[in-house]
Amino acid sequence: VSKIEEVFHKYTPISSVNEKGSCEFLIKIYKPSIEHRLGGRLTQTIDKLRFEEKIIINGPLGKCIYLGNGKFNIEGNIR
Repeated sequence: VSKIEEVFHKYTPISSVNEKGSCEFLIKIYKPSIEHRLGGRLTQTIDKLRFEEKIIINGPLGKCIYLGNGKFNIEGNIR
């Protein structure tokens, strides 16, 4: 029996703003290292997913418009 745990992180979408029905994200996998003794708990879990396994995502939260190429309009501010 696997334990389900909610974890929240922000990731950068890299898919085209014109792409419909899917979204791609840039996620760096943090393996254990001197700087990060345990590594990234969530990114290591994502790295172990098999093809076609699923995760649940949601967002964006708040008033946010994805402009493409990793840029957002967040309440009138381009980031």
